[in-house]
Amino acid sequence: MNIDVLRIVSLLVLAIVFFVSARVIADLSFKVYTNLPRLSVDNIQKVNNAFVNGEVLSATAIKLTTPNQTVRLQDPRAYVFDEYFRRNNSPLRNTGDIFVANCLKYTMPRDCITIVAIARAETDLCKYGGSDSYFNCWGFGGGGIHRMRFTSWEQSIDRVSRSLGWSYGSRYILNPRLMATTFCGSEPGCTGWGERVLFFMAEIDRLGIELGVGSLFTLR
Repeated sequence: MNIDVLRIVSLLVLAIVFFVSARVIADLSFKVYTNLPRLSVDNIQKVNNAFVNGEVLSATAIKLTTPNQTVRLQDPRAYVFDEYFRRNNSPLRNTGDIFVANCLKYTMPRDCITIVAIARAETDLCKYGGSDSYFNCWGFGGGGIHRMRFTSWEQSIDRVSRSLGWSYGSRYILNPRLMATTFCGSEPGCTGWGERVLFFMAEIDRLGIELGVGSLFTLR
């Protein structure tokens, strides 16, 4: 076979391998909320770098403009949380981006799971006792007249994230048993609180694996 023909065939094979690899990398790196267009190599690299480095761009979502449409690419953690809320019919639907943004803002462990798991343990993701009308899924302030009222999910998630990240710190966030008496209290209803939170943390992590995102615990 002519050497020029061999060279052309080799280049075509390399081009095909490069194209397939780029698409695989893109699929593993983010969730596309519209039909996936052909992304440039520069755009793929931008998404990979942003999520690998844990950057928060537009509340953990990156918008890429292509010749045909604008694509919203969501942080995998936020995607898992939103699916968890959807499956549990929670008022917290579509707030996953807010959880991740505040988790990173207050330097919590990068899986960002604990604050969601506490909301599940405290109020079944804001489905219990009118907690959604308070925007308070974590029992902040105590019960009855002492329970804190917030005006939005943004405000409450920011407040709880700040408390967990700055007042408790990573050691307590990773092992909620250590903060059971201070966060929940010492009354009988708080018995086993830390174990319940850990159970829901594992449940959320398993969902990430089921959805193809992988274990979020590996981000710690």
